[in-house]
Amino acid sequence: MNTTPIHSLITHLLNYNVRTPNVAVEAKTEYSTHYASIKNAFDEVSKSSAGSVVTMATCKRVINYMKLLASREEHLNFFGGNLMGTDRIRYFDQDRYKWFDEVIQLDESFLQEAIYSVDPVYTDRKVASDAFNLSIIWFVHMCMSTLNSKDKTVQLAMSEALILLQFKLLSSLYSNQFDKPVDNAAAEAVYSALSMKFALKRLGSWGEVLKWRAEAFLDKTGPHFHDIVKFNNDDRIMYVLTDISTRIRKSIKDQYKILDQVRSGNLRIETGSSRINIAGDDIIKDRVTSYNTAKLYLLDVSGNESSFIKQDLLSVVLDIMSTTSKQALLDILSSMARTPTGKKREVVESMMEDTVLHAFDYIARERIQFNDVGYIINKMRALYMSSKTSDPRLLSLRKRLEDYAKKHSSLRASSALSSVRTATMLYFLIRALSSNVYK
Repeated sequence: MNTTPIHSLITHLLNYNVRTPNVAVEAKTEYSTHYASIKNAFDEVSKSSAGSVVTMATCKRVINYMKLLASREEHLNFFGGNLMGTDRIRYFDQDRYKWFDEVIQLDESFLQEAIYSVDPVYTDRKVASDAFNLSIIWFVHMCMSTLNSKDKTVQLAMSEALILLQFKLLSSLYSNQFDKPVDNAAAEAVYSALSMKFALKRLGSWGEVLKWRAEAFLDKTGPHFHDIVKFNNDDRIMYVLTDISTRIRKSIKDQYKILDQVRSGNLRIETGSSRINIAGDDIIKDRVTSYNTAKLYLLDVSGNESSFIKQDLLSVVLDIMSTTSKQALLDILSSMARTPTGKKREVVESMMEDTVLHAFDYIARERIQFNDVGYIINKMRALYMSSKTSDPRLLSLRKRLEDYAKKHSSLRASSALSSVRTATMLYFLIRALSSNVYK
């Protein structure tokens, strides 16, 4: 197990203070036509561009566009990998032209001039005033306001568009930050040193990180959801872009600090995958020992609220399960911790034991390292939420936890119960795996 204190490492990834962006003070260029707002600029340019209204066909073009971009040979390793700076990712001018000409079908030059003519927009705010960046937010807004946003194709298109925006910002950052690719050994050492506060460590690949962030921005509880839906406050619209860019830059900056430490200390790790090289007998032996240790530890700490409920671990679970009610999860965990010895206690402990046993069986079967907590949590989350599972143990565990959640929380909607059920299972697991931290 990793003995680095989790509470010092897994600060909530999105815990930023929202600040009103500073507006640069400079003389604006005179334009022949001034538009009242960014929305007005898009409306007018749309009217003059044939076929620019966002439809289901537009959504399908966005999805296909991203499939082609992500499937390029030089991009496959990036989206499927978890290393920083080893892959050459590029968003070319031709890609940008295709986005405007073929996908959303807007006149880029006309649009950029119209955007610059809006009073709150200044050209020195490169990210926030860029026509391409703003066109992504506009596209998502149009999907929300003119299409059925619950349609799976529309949802996928919105997510893919926000992934595209992040990819484009990352490619620009990579070009400026890495004169030449980072060597694999150094990048492997950086990833190994990442804590659970990094979404990349929790989710396992850049593709999953970009998807997770996109879905977080589309969530109704997200900080920018209403700004995108309304699309009527220029400062807030531009701040959406600034915030996305800041989060990406912070992630790379924090990883780059670790890279500097690796380089200065000449630290390296073996590039071979220990998951593959570990012998089957060793895994089974390790699984039995680790399972017994984790199970006994979880049962021991679960009898007291102060020892069972740790806010930093709770933050990790709620970060991963962004739609889960924090209060409901707290109510359930508190109720479990207060359950006295007897039949009711046996019910609680059986759910904990079965959760840990199910996870450790999967870990052994898939030959996963037991200290790779981020990877384990991500994989188990996917299993817990899968609608296609036929595993009788998991189906039974789901039902028992949902029944418990109904009795010990105020939740009644099936989607809310499903979410808190998964969050509870993840909390059992991450609490069991943190035995070396809270001694």
